[in-house]
Amino acid sequence: MTLLAGLSGADVLGAACPLTFLIAVLTICYLTRRDRRRNR
Repeated sequence: MTLLAGLSGADVLGAACPLTFLIAVLTICYLTRRDRRRNR
């Protein structure tokens, strides 16, 4: 049972890491674009 829980936890982490990274990149791009528009 503990092995199954560990596997599911690893799967969740493996799926969440790229998703979190993608969201962070999109947020940074959005913020930089907004700042550039404000400066111009």
